[in-house]
Amino acid sequence: FFGEKVVLLGNFNGEELGEENKDFKVLMRCKPGIEFVRVLVKNHRLVGATLIGDVDLAETFENLLLNQINIASIEDELLREDVDLEDYFD
Repeated sequence: FFGEKVVLLGNFNGEELGEENKDFKVLMRCKPGIEFVRVLVKNHRLVGATLIGDVDLAETFENLLLNQINIASIEDELLREDVDLEDYFD
């Protein structure tokens, strides 16, 4: 996509969550020209993700999604650059 790596995981656009279903969170991090990361979280579980540019988090997010791991303890820090998610989930 415009020369950038793109990874789409799970319900990346939120369509399957439905209009009536408002009990999900959208977490985003954007560094223009470097990366765009958007994560959808419902009931403290990752349900979808979009990564463009730097896609280093793709494998970790895929494992969180497939294993339906409860991320309540780090949900607010999920996209912080100074948090190494692999330390939590390896």
